[in-house]
Amino acid sequence: MINREPDDTLPLQRTISAISRVEWQTVTLAIIIYGGFFAVTWFWQSLPVMAVFGIGGWLIAWHGSLQHEVIHGHPTRNRFVNDAVGWPPLSLWLPYAIYREGHLTHHRDEHLTDPIEDPESSYFTQTAWERMGGTGRLLAAWNTTLLGRLTLGPIVMIVSFLVQEATLVLKGDRQRAAIWMRHAIGVALVLVWVI
Repeated sequence: MINREPDDTLPLQRTISAISRVEWQTVTLAIIIYGGFFAVTWFWQSLPVMAVFGIGGWLIAWHGSLQHEVIHGHPTRNRFVNDAVGWPPLSLWLPYAIYREGHLTHHRDEHLTDPIEDPESSYFTQTAWERMGGTGRLLAAWNTTLLGRLTLGPIVMIVSFLVQEATLVLKGDRQRAAIWMRHAIGVALVLVWVI
């Protein structure tokens, strides 16, 4: 047995090493986003309505970018910490767990950017295109323009996503139902704060 003198600096070195691996720019971004969201929703009555909608919309969109960074392993190497940073559902409609699963599938897939297989593709096969009918094709065509993508795109995407998810839950997908239950709790907390 070897007798060693206690190394009191080891825990300090580990702490310093762990802190140095944190991506502080992303932490700062998270603080700005959540702090801004709390400030706008707390002081909304004293702000111009357009400022509330403009700043609030910007912060919620920025939060989506933060979630994307978190999904890719930022700002720490600890998934639990990262998921805690990305989980709050500021946008209300998209559960973080589903976004994470779908986005990582998109990156893990050997069919990345394959218009038929990529889960993030907006490509329509000839059969799907014909099944849409005239109105569906008109909406899809409009959604390929910049103006359409900015005005109609979010509505089409969110409604399509929610219909698809409701179908899964109604068909008995318990894992999806559990994700939506946790999400509903988060949405309730956000709404309690906002309202």
